[in-house]
Amino acid sequence: VENGIRLAFAQSKYKDRVKFFAEDTQGKPNVAIEKVQKLFEKEKIHILAGPIAGHESLAVSEMLKPKKKLMLLAYGANIKVCGEACSRYTFLCGHTPWNQSHPAADWFLKTLGKKVYLIGSDYSTGHEVVKFFREPFEKKGGQVVGSFFAPLGTTEFAPYLAKIKSASP
Repeated sequence: VENGIRLAFAQSKYKDRVKFFAEDTQGKPNVAIEKVQKLFEKEKIHILAGPIAGHESLAVSEMLKPKKKLMLLAYGANIKVCGEACSRYTFLCGHTPWNQSHPAADWFLKTLGKKVYLIGSDYSTGHEVVKFFREPFEKKGGQVVGSFFAPLGTTEFAPYLAKIKSASP
């Protein structure tokens, strides 16, 4: 996202009038809010691109809404940002957890079978991706034989493999 925005401005007539700031939110909504407040108040930015994680984007969107500040999301779509927490100041140009996972149910049933073991990351977007796959999958005759949510940052999945294998997905 950052590279795309930089490239777009580098090729525009505004290339000499734009400053970029990048911050690490550590995947934490409270850190994202703190950094975004700093960018708008101290650096006087006009628009925010990001954050990446859905739980951060929802928190930041809610914080920016009463301030009437603009945010562009290419990633980080929390389904609530597109519905109950919709803001006229938050623009989503990427995917949602629904359109990432719901259409995959038909393909999976047709191509791979009727039994699945679902794995997601343990934060709002991970839960939404699993939910939006599970609903149409089960409705159309698929069976979820197990599921779990791995903590964010999990890199070692070997301990889970025996449990998944024994469930016979």
